[in-house]
Amino acid sequence: MMDIVHQCLSLVPVPYLAPAFSALRFIWSSIQHVRISERQLQALTQSIAQLLETLEKEYSSGRLLERNTLVPLADLCRSVLLMLLGIH
Repeated sequence: MMDIVHQCLSLVPVPYLAPAFSALRFIWSSIQHVRISERQLQALTQSIAQLLETLEKEYSSGRLLERNTLVPLADLCRSVLLMLLGIH
């Protein structure tokens, strides 16, 4: 299926089909951006999971105390919430 898309993207369309080809290029570009974003989000998710796993181990072992991390973690949660809400 992608072969036909690549073939179409490599064509120089006749003038009256140019808008349709432009739409196809836009859609294809959007798909590529989504794929890149997906890979970036997967990497971010993996990093967050590793961090949380490490924090869990440190808290469970007693090497990390809630009183030492309460404010920084609250600030982090607040920043993430504001970012998700689109408030800067």
